[in-house]
Amino acid sequence: ALAEGWSNLGVLHLADKEFDAAIAAFTAALKARPDLADAANGLGVALTETGRATEAIATFDRALTSMPPDWRNRADTVANRAVALQKLERWSDALADLTTACALLPGRSSVWRALAKSLTALGRIGEAEAACTRALALDPGDNDARYDRAFVRLLARSEEHTSELQSPMYLVCRL
Repeated sequence: ALAEGWSNLGVLHLADKEFDAAIAAFTAALKARPDLADAANGLGVALTETGRATEAIATFDRALTSMPPDWRNRADTVANRAVALQKLERWSDALADLTTACALLPGRSSVWRALAKSLTALGRIGEAEAACTRALALDPGDNDARYDRAFVRLLARSEEHTSELQSPMYLVCRL
Protein backbone atom coordinates (compact mmCIF):
# COMPACT_ATOMS: atom_id res chain seq x y z
CA ALA A 1 0.00 0.00 0.00
CA LEU A 2 2.95 2.33 0.64
CA ALA A 3 4.21 2.02 -2.93
CA GLU A 4 0.75 2.64 -4.37
CA GLY A 5 0.39 5.72 -2.15
CA TRP A 6 3.65 7.18 -3.46
CA SER A 7 2.57 6.35 -7.00
CA ASN A 8 -0.80 8.07 -6.52
CA LEU A 9 1.01 11.13 -5.16
CA GLY A 10 3.20 11.10 -8.27
CA VAL A 11 0.10 11.08 -10.47
CA LEU A 12 -1.21 14.15 -8.64
CA HIS A 13 2.10 15.94 -9.12
CA LEU A 14 2.08 15.05 -12.83
CA ALA A 15 -1.41 16.50 -13.17
CA ASP A 16 -0.17 19.72 -11.57
CA LYS A 17 2.93 19.72 -13.82
CA GLU A 18 5.16 19.49 -10.75
CA PHE A 19 7.58 17.17 -12.48
CA ASP A 20 10.42 17.16 -9.95
CA ALA A 21 7.98 16.28 -7.16
CA ALA A 22 6.46 13.59 -9.39
CA ILE A 23 9.91 12.12 -10.03
CA ALA A 24 10.57 11.98 -6.28
CA ALA A 25 7.21 10.33 -5.55
CA PHE A 26 7.49 7.74 -8.33
CA THR A 27 11.08 6.98 -7.33
CA ALA A 28 9.92 6.36 -3.74
CA ALA A 29 7.16 4.08 -5.05
CA LEU A 30 9.64 2.07 -7.10
CA LYS A 31 12.04 1.84 -4.17
CA ALA A 32 9.24 0.28 -2.12
CA ARG A 33 8.05 -1.92 -4.97
CA PRO A 34 10.37 -2.16 -8.01
CA ASP A 35 7.80 -4.04 -10.11
CA LEU A 36 5.08 -1.36 -9.85
CA ALA A 37 4.57 -0.69 -13.56
CA ASP A 38 2.22 2.28 -13.04
CA ALA A 39 4.94 4.07 -11.06
CA ALA A 40 7.57 3.28 -13.70
CA ASN A 41 5.26 4.61 -16.43
CA GLY A 42 4.60 7.79 -14.45
CA LEU A 43 8.29 8.25 -13.75
CA GLY A 44 8.99 7.91 -17.46
CA VAL A 45 6.44 10.62 -18.28
CA ALA A 46 7.95 12.99 -15.69
CA LEU A 47 11.47 12.30 -16.95
CA THR A 48 10.38 13.00 -20.53
CA GLU A 49 8.79 16.28 -19.46
CA THR A 50 12.03 17.38 -17.77
CA GLY A 51 14.17 16.68 -20.85
CA ARG A 52 15.55 13.36 -19.62
CA ALA A 53 14.26 11.26 -22.52
CA THR A 54 17.07 8.69 -22.46
CA GLU A 55 16.34 7.90 -18.80
CA ALA A 56 12.63 7.88 -19.57
CA ILE A 57 13.04 5.26 -22.30
CA ALA A 58 14.94 2.98 -19.91
CA THR A 59 12.19 3.47 -17.35
CA PHE A 60 9.45 2.68 -19.87
CA ASP A 61 11.40 -0.41 -20.94
CA ARG A 62 11.55 -1.51 -17.30
CA ALA A 63 7.81 -0.95 -16.95
CA LEU A 64 7.05 -2.94 -20.10
CA THR A 65 9.30 -5.78 -18.93
CA SER A 66 7.68 -5.97 -15.50
CA MET A 67 4.05 -5.91 -16.64
CA PRO A 68 2.00 -8.80 -18.00
CA PRO A 69 1.21 -8.66 -21.73
CA ASP A 70 -2.45 -7.86 -21.02
CA TRP A 71 -1.74 -5.09 -18.49
CA ARG A 72 -4.37 -2.37 -18.79
CA ASN A 73 -1.85 0.46 -19.25
CA ARG A 74 0.55 -1.31 -21.60
CA ALA A 75 -0.61 0.72 -24.61
CA ASP A 76 -0.20 4.00 -22.70
CA THR A 77 3.34 3.01 -21.73
CA VAL A 78 4.20 2.17 -25.34
CA ALA A 79 2.76 5.52 -26.50
CA ASN A 80 4.64 7.37 -23.76
CA ARG A 81 7.90 5.68 -24.75
CA ALA A 82 7.25 6.81 -28.33
CA VAL A 83 7.02 10.43 -27.18
CA ALA A 84 10.39 10.07 -25.44
CA LEU A 85 11.84 8.53 -28.61
CA GLN A 86 10.52 11.49 -30.61
CA LYS A 87 12.27 13.90 -28.23
CA LEU A 88 15.52 12.16 -29.25
CA GLU A 89 14.49 12.29 -32.93
CA ARG A 90 14.45 8.51 -33.11
CA TRP A 91 11.58 8.69 -35.57
CA SER A 92 11.61 5.08 -36.83
CA ASP A 93 11.65 3.66 -33.30
CA ALA A 94 8.84 6.02 -32.29
CA LEU A 95 6.88 5.01 -35.38
CA ALA A 96 7.11 1.34 -34.41
CA ASP A 97 5.78 2.10 -30.92
CA LEU A 98 3.05 4.38 -32.23
CA THR A 99 1.87 1.82 -34.76
CA THR A 100 1.41 -0.57 -31.84
CA ALA A 101 -0.23 2.11 -29.70
CA CYS A 102 -2.69 3.05 -32.47
CA ALA A 103 -3.70 -0.60 -32.82
CA LEU A 104 -4.25 -0.87 -29.06
CA LEU A 105 -5.76 2.61 -28.58
CA PRO A 106 -7.60 3.26 -31.88
CA GLY A 107 -9.92 5.80 -30.27
CA ARG A 108 -7.27 8.12 -28.82
CA SER A 109 -6.66 11.18 -31.00
CA SER A 110 -3.39 12.15 -29.26
CA VAL A 111 -1.80 8.86 -30.33
CA TRP A 112 -2.78 9.47 -33.95
CA ARG A 113 -1.32 12.99 -33.77
CA ALA A 114 1.95 11.59 -32.40
CA LEU A 115 1.95 9.04 -35.22
CA ALA A 116 1.55 11.88 -37.72
CA LYS A 117 4.58 13.62 -36.23
CA SER A 118 6.84 10.61 -36.78
CA LEU A 119 5.44 9.97 -40.24
CA THR A 120 6.07 13.60 -41.19
CA ALA A 121 9.64 13.45 -39.92
CA LEU A 122 10.19 10.33 -42.02
CA GLY A 123 8.80 12.06 -45.14
CA ARG A 124 5.67 9.89 -45.28
CA ILE A 125 3.41 12.86 -45.84
CA GLY A 126 0.32 11.10 -47.20
CA GLU A 127 0.25 8.74 -44.22
CA ALA A 128 0.80 11.67 -41.87
CA GLU A 129 -2.20 13.47 -43.35
CA ALA A 130 -4.32 10.34 -42.91
CA ALA A 131 -3.24 10.08 -39.27
CA CYS A 132 -4.18 13.74 -38.66
CA THR A 133 -7.52 13.16 -40.35
CA ARG A 134 -8.11 10.16 -38.09
CA ALA A 135 -7.27 12.28 -35.03
CA LEU A 136 -9.79 14.91 -36.16
CA ALA A 137 -12.47 12.30 -36.79
CA LEU A 138 -11.99 11.12 -33.21
CA ASP A 139 -11.90 14.63 -31.76
CA PRO A 140 -13.28 17.30 -34.12
CA GLY A 141 -12.32 20.02 -31.64
CA ASP A 142 -8.63 19.07 -31.65
CA ASN A 143 -7.10 22.25 -33.03
CA ASP A 144 -3.58 20.81 -32.85
CA ALA A 145 -4.63 17.99 -35.19
CA ARG A 146 -6.30 20.52 -37.49
CA TYR A 147 -3.12 22.62 -37.62
CA ASP A 148 -0.92 19.55 -38.12
CA ARG A 149 -3.13 18.34 -40.98
CA ALA A 150 -2.89 21.75 -42.65
CA PHE A 151 0.87 21.60 -42.22
CA VAL A 152 1.24 18.18 -43.84
CA ARG A 153 -1.08 19.27 -46.65
CA LEU A 154 1.20 22.24 -47.21
CA LEU A 155 4.16 19.88 -47.38
CA ALA A 156 2.38 17.70 -49.92
CA ARG A 157 1.71 20.73 -52.14
CA SER A 158 5.11 22.38 -51.79
CA GLU A 159 7.43 19.98 -53.57
CA GLU A 160 10.28 22.49 -53.95
CA HIS A 161 10.24 23.39 -50.24
CA THR A 162 9.48 19.98 -48.82
CA SER A 163 13.02 19.13 -47.77
CA GLU A 164 13.44 22.48 -46.00
CA LEU A 165 10.12 22.20 -44.13
CA GLN A 166 10.77 18.59 -43.15
CA SER A 167 13.96 19.39 -41.30
CA PRO A 168 13.95 17.90 -37.80
CA MET A 169 14.49 21.37 -36.30
CA TYR A 170 11.27 22.65 -37.88
CA LEU A 171 9.36 19.62 -36.65
CA VAL A 172 10.69 19.94 -33.12
CA CYS A 173 9.55 23.55 -33.07
CA ARG A 174 6.06 22.89 -34.44
CA LEU A 175 4.88 19.34 -33.86
